[in-house]
Amino acid sequence: VATVNLQGKNGDDDFDVDFALIALATAITIDGGLPSTGGDLVTVTGTDGTVDSFTWTPATANNGTLTTGTGQSLAITNAEALTIDGEDDGDTLTVTGTGRFVHTPGNTADAGQIALNSLLGVSYVNLGAAGTVTANGTGGSDILVANATNGDDTFDVSNLNVVDLTSNTGNHVDLLAGTIESLTLVGFAGQDTFNVNGANTFTAINVQGGSGDADDTLNLSNNAGAAAINLGTSTITGYSGTLTYTGLATINANVNVQNLTVTATGGDDTVDVTPADATSGVLQANGANPVVNYSNLGATFTVNGGGGEDTLVVHGNETGETFTITDALVTVGGQTVNYSLVEALTVDGQQGNDIFNVTPGAIEIFIDGGQPVGMGDTLNLIPAGVPTFSPGPEGDEGGFAIVGANPVSFDHIEAATVNLAGVPGNAAFVMGTGDDDEITAWGVAANSANVVVNNGPIVNYFNAMALTLQGKQGDDDITVDLEVAGLDIVFNVQGGLSEESGDRLRVTGVDGVNDGATWTPTTPESGTFSFTAQDNVNVTDVEIVIYDGESDDELFTVNGPAAAATRFVHTPTNAADGGRIDITDIGNDQRGLGVEYADLGLMGAVQFNGTAATTDALIAVGTTSNDDFRIEDNATVD
Repeated sequence: VATVNLQGKNGDDDFDVDFALIALATAITIDGGLPSTGGDLVTVTGTDGTVDSFTWTPATANNGTLTTGTGQSLAITNAEALTIDGEDDGDTLTVTGTGRFVHTPGNTADAGQIALNSLLGVSYVNLGAAGTVTANGTGGSDILVANATNGDDTFDVSNLNVVDLTSNTGNHVDLLAGTIESLTLVGFAGQDTFNVNGANTFTAINVQGGSGDADDTLNLSNNAGAAAINLGTSTITGYSGTLTYTGLATINANVNVQNLTVTATGGDDTVDVTPADATSGVLQANGANPVVNYSNLGATFTVNGGGGEDTLVVHGNETGETFTITDALVTVGGQTVNYSLVEALTVDGQQGNDIFNVTPGAIEIFIDGGQPVGMGDTLNLIPAGVPTFSPGPEGDEGGFAIVGANPVSFDHIEAATVNLAGVPGNAAFVMGTGDDDEITAWGVAANSANVVVNNGPIVNYFNAMALTLQGKQGDDDITVDLEVAGLDIVFNVQGGLSEESGDRLRVTGVDGVNDGATWTPTTPESGTFSFTAQDNVNVTDVEIVIYDGESDDELFTVNGPAAAATRFVHTPTNAADGGRIDITDIGNDQRGLGVEYADLGLMGAVQFNGTAATTDALIAVGTTSNDDFRIEDNATVD
């Protein structure tokens, strides 16, 4: 017999072909004819105990050819359904053609359906646990769609382009992609997991998380080159071809010691990055899904803000850490977070005694030290331009404006340092609040001084040569304590606009040393302190000036205005080594900024230097008690 023809004619016909019974090497033709309601069904049963190989080549919505590995051929026309029963022998089913293959799992692990385009599909049952289903594309741009169930499913895509599905019914037969260029994984409902081996050869993979428990997860591994995740376009590259995704809650990206770039959306984004150790961490944009857990980083990790105005937030942990921060990177815990197209940076230290080493640059930087533990958090600033410190509304808040760079502001910082080595003139400015402030500066070492504004953090300026203290508005109390021999810092004190009692400046020299302090007024609210072995303290817009000799038996000199006849009026205080000197330019009756002194020491002295030899005047005012004035040969009044 050369050919067997089975013709159903009209009606809904069932054709059962058992290859174990017929065992023919001849062609079989089935013509279902015209169906009535349910359609014509063809069922093909394999040989029990034998691994059968079936190849289905659909031609139309009702026609196609089924062949087996033994050469058996079955031509089907005018059929509405085709089912293959493998008899649990680990059989293989291959569907060949070009276009879009869709595979849907059945109610058991070795059952399902695969269809090509709108052509006649094939259902299968009882392939056996070792069975396989292959989509064999022949068109060069073929697509395989692998559907999950409506339960909790796991897809595994191997380096050999094998798609394995595990559902509540068990581990389904493997789905093989033979010369398939594009793969789509559809999760449907349920909490689904997608595992993709980056050594696959697909040119494109589309992962659809579905509408399940909002907890679908994509796991990526084994990439051969740099990886890139774009949260705006929902695309991933580096794991073979381009991967697109929807409906994911989590992306776990094992970068395989390669570089990783994560790009935010095209809008205004806030991107949170929390490094866990040197090679792993968590990233999330705008508090939305998907959360990206990255691990096994290579040399470079980069966050790209994309379009819009973006903020990058880098979080520390609850232990003490050291952060290195520039306008291009943040390093903490051995991990460097590089960033670009970001308009603002926040670094959140969390708890612990953290150290923040900050080099200001092209973007605004905000440092949050977190709640203090022990000694608290320290900000170390390394500016290239002249910095100006401004205190914040709370004691541990404030900020630095930097010439040529964007500001650095902070909260929850207990101490700070500023390295002025690279700053023009090694200079810095310190501002008050505009209210009544207390500003205190004292020397620490050569070219190093601490400054505190109100109850703010101690800011140490080192490699410094000039510090300007600006009280701004309000009645400010400013203290400059030179403290250290050879301090080599010029202090410029600018009181600003006062309101009631005026701005007060107290200057103190080095304890245990006769500093040779000299006060020279220039206007009613300005003047200069000079010293034997220290740089000057220049004073402007200050109403009250006090020099404290620290009981060092000092010689305190007061000069008159340059080239002017001067009236000096000395008024003692209740202390034997204290007093006040008022200064007036006799010629125009203009008052100079007077000076008070205290704690000169009982062996100390005040010296007056007039600049007009014959017209200067000294008035020594007594106390309200009985006084004894003595004028000695060297013009000393005692």
